[in-house]
Amino acid sequence: MSKKIILENYNELEAVKEDGYRLGSGAFGTCYLMPNGFEVYKLFDDTEIQYYYDLKFFDHLLDVKNDSYVFPENLIYVKDKIIGYSMRYVPGQTLTNCFEKIKLSNLPKFISKLEIDTKKISDSFIKTSDIALRNTIVNKKGFYFIDTDDYLYSDWRTPDKVYEENQKQIRSMLMTEIAKNYSEINLYIKEDKVMQFIMRTMKNDSKASLVDFFVYLEILANKVADVPITTFSDLKKIKVKSNEK
Repeated sequence: MSKKIILENYNELEAVKEDGYRLGSGAFGTCYLMPNGFEVYKLFDDTEIQYYYDLKFFDHLLDVKNDSYVFPENLIYVKDKIIGYSMRYVPGQTLTNCFEKIKLSNLPKFISKLEIDTKKISDSFIKTSDIALRNTIVNKKGFYFIDTDDYLYSDWRTPDKVYEENQKQIRSMLMTEIAKNYSEINLYIKEDKVMQFIMRTMKNDSKASLVDFFVYLEILANKVADVPITTFSDLKKIKVKSNEK
């Protein structure tokens, strides 16, 4: 059911922008933290974008409540035009800015919570989109996905299939980042028997959890390193294994 925040005119819209704290901009709009400190307005840069973001488009998202996924809550209008929406504010940093600072010991509980919440939205036939570091907030409690306004309602799929596809996106984001930027550990991952068993399990079952991978990643890293490994940045302290015999 559509929920509305109605602004009387565009002068009131400009006042909202001035009162808010600009958090950042994307392809379609700019986000402002409201003075109350717990609500964010995403305001579209082009008012004609309403033809893309219409009521039917949002109906499947407005009533979805999920801790790890920050969904639109109220549509914002100037008169009869949709010019944005509100959502709850999640404090933290994007993974783009702080991936290296994440403690490896936190990842199993972060991933476990995220997978539970992903299963919940999958059971409601919500298909994720654009899962990326820039759209992921991290704080002491876990990962949170923002920019969810183009998620799809996929009731032509089974919940298990939706979960499988959603899980693939999360896995791709995290594993690609590790493969691309942490070469120091990658050779050890490829040669370790336990890690290879975990990797085969994930390859054969798209719904398989990432928890075991991150539990063992910390164990393996500290096994092969000469110094304590606690964060992703520490992985770069691992000596690259020589291929020479």
